[in-house]
Amino acid sequence: MSIRIDKERARTLLRTEAAAVTGGSPIDPEWKALIETLSKECENSSKTHIAFAGTAVLAKATERRADVYAVKSRANTPGAYSARGLCHGVLVPNADELGIDLGRTGREPLNNQPYFQIESVSESELLKKTKRTQGSQPIKALVAILKKLDRASPDDAMMGLRAFISVRRQYRTEYRTLAEPTSTLTAEQFAASVAEFVENDSEGGRRAQAVVAGLLEAVFPPGAVQAKRVNDPDRHFPGDVGIGGAGNHKSDGAGKGSVQRVVEVRDKPVTESDLVLFAQKAARAGIRSAMVVAVAQGQDTASVARAVARARDIGVSLVVTTDWSALTTCALFFGRAPPEATIREALRAIGKRLAEIEASLGALEQWEEILLGEPRTARDKTLD
Repeated sequence: MSIRIDKERARTLLRTEAAAVTGGSPIDPEWKALIETLSKECENSSKTHIAFAGTAVLAKATERRADVYAVKSRANTPGAYSARGLCHGVLVPNADELGIDLGRTGREPLNNQPYFQIESVSESELLKKTKRTQGSQPIKALVAILKKLDRASPDDAMMGLRAFISVRRQYRTEYRTLAEPTSTLTAEQFAASVAEFVENDSEGGRRAQAVVAGLLEAVFPPGAVQAKRVNDPDRHFPGDVGIGGAGNHKSDGAGKGSVQRVVEVRDKPVTESDLVLFAQKAARAGIRSAMVVAVAQGQDTASVARAVARARDIGVSLVVTTDWSALTTCALFFGRAPPEATIREALRAIGKRLAEIEASLGALEQWEEILLGEPRTARDKTLD
């Protein structure tokens, strides 16, 4: 039998425990260790698990009958409730003021993969819905929290909520506005800087995706480029970046039907079947132009050629670029402004996209160095 969580009571408890943390109230070490483990495991994986953990802890602290494994009220379990509703209605609108990092900054963190498809959490179910590249450790860390929470008394659940607030305040990221670009990079220098920036730390694909979205934003008219957050599902269009007509961009990904071209960004080697699957998704969405940016070292070019031919057979023009230089050259050729101006706009746009996609502060600091300097090309370094 499903239940309703009293959102006003949940809001009061959240704010009360936040005040307790600020006032120096003790934090339970076991709860703290569990939430710290989850936080660390999710740094380069799906941070949506963090939002779900916070929602489950808040639900149990508010209502002892709450099923901590429930995602939706129709889960058909005793104490099932709408985790999405509690997260959207209480956690999200209060987190910013209370300084709590929920892992995701969107309005509905649980409306993402893997939670939007499932009704109840289990380790096996989450693993089925999660990309293999993300590994199982974040899921195991989440399940460990839920197991403890499931048998927790109301007082113990309250301590879990306090620990969640305390730990996640430490992860709060304050993005500042980056400096205006002063670099005078050539296309070769820009591509080399981007390659080094992405190879230094993938951040779960965030860096590569921000670079692609920002570079395309500098080429297409304002509002034409839509970029998802990492691990967002293909609800509105397949891939990571969609390109449509000017003025179609909406931050929540709305605008289905306006996207005319799609881009998938991969900083790990892709197989022929990966490429064909993406082309098939594009075809099903009625999109006939698709690109895969496959910039990992060791990418098999023979499989790329076969995939392009197979995509053509299903009516999709598939373009696969395997290095940043080729993508940059193509973008600058089609840019609306001279190459120098396009590069400056790309530098600015990539910085903005890095913040939107929730890259690390370290990533933004490194990018600002590129904005302000003239990083050497790979060839320059070999001459030292």
